[in-house]
Amino acid sequence: MPRNPKKILFGAWWGNQFSDNPKYFLKYILSLNQGFECYWFGNECIRSKVEAFPGVTFVKKGSLKARWHLLTAKWMVTNLGAECDVTNRFPTYGRIKQLTFWHGTAYKGVCNRDYHAELSKNPFKRFAQYFLSKDFSIAAPLWSWASFSFEEMRFLMPYEVPWQFKPEMSIAAGTARIDYLIQNKDNPDEIRRVKANIASMLGLPTDKRWILYMPTWRKGIGVNYSFMTSKRTGEINAILEKKNAILIEKQHPQVLQKNNIQGGWNGSIYMMSSDNALTDIDTQELLLSSDCLITDYSSCLCDFETMDRPVIHYVYDYKEYTSTERTDYHDVHEYAAGPVAFSEDEFIQALAMDDAAMLAVKGPKAGDLVAAEKGHACETFAKWVGLIP
Repeated sequence: MPRNPKKILFGAWWGNQFSDNPKYFLKYILSLNQGFECYWFGNECIRSKVEAFPGVTFVKKGSLKARWHLLTAKWMVTNLGAECDVTNRFPTYGRIKQLTFWHGTAYKGVCNRDYHAELSKNPFKRFAQYFLSKDFSIAAPLWSWASFSFEEMRFLMPYEVPWQFKPEMSIAAGTARIDYLIQNKDNPDEIRRVKANIASMLGLPTDKRWILYMPTWRKGIGVNYSFMTSKRTGEINAILEKKNAILIEKQHPQVLQKNNIQGGWNGSIYMMSSDNALTDIDTQELLLSSDCLITDYSSCLCDFETMDRPVIHYVYDYKEYTSTERTDYHDVHEYAAGPVAFSEDEFIQALAMDDAAMLAVKGPKAGDLVAAEKGHACETFAKWVGLIP
């Protein structure tokens, strides 16, 4: 059956989100006006969101229509993997080219290393993994951690089997979602527009500074730390009041999916609910609207770092995390884009700093993780894979 070179299938986050790099690559493709047919594969929870977006057609994952498109499309764009975001393991036998920006920049070990270490020892599991993976052609994945050598990228991603991850199949060109931030970080009209839109949906004030807390996830996928329940909320709220700011807490997508977080206020601290954080709010627009970022080991650091705004690294469980959760982690001090806090005392001290003081605290390798981010990753990647001339 012939493949349509103008048909592109998109998907992200197990079909549960219309977001991330696939969404921003979609926006770029549509902006070209070159007659591409774009289809977004997802679950019913995002149907209305996709259908409200001009130029793309929603397709229910796993449906008969989805299988037809998988048999006739030439291109597929994902951020987790083909089987997670689009195919549901429907075999394509290498006849569809998967393009991926992945879903972040890795400056820590990636995936469940214990599981994959065990997988490498079990020939039957290895064979099953190979057999399943052969259904999916990862013809040109783009790995977004910019300045690393191929050997270091390969080391950080030990679960990627050799036939899926080769030097000739990757390019350090940046990520689609960061294009948006670089292109708009100094655009007051766009910043004002997206901030007003988010504020209207969540009931947030636009006349205050926004400090955004976005942590990564831990084993058990629960809420390990929240400013909403901290015993120091009184002190934190006092600092926020002095800075004319609010603190917006957005937990990781996996935490939001597994826990029914209701959201709400605790003084000047606002917790985003699972519903609005997963389906209503675009994370890149939230980052663009924010004046300061608090994070731990999350790759949102790399997105935010490209805008030259203050960052606080709050790594309250650094010792435990780097020894039991994610090993082979790069020293947080090396890549720090701002002050590093290992305790609530240190965090409160960092939060009280002014912007200039925060920006003056940098690790020796600050900026290395985003060295390839120039604001035109979409164009570079699309040309490299042959999607456009």
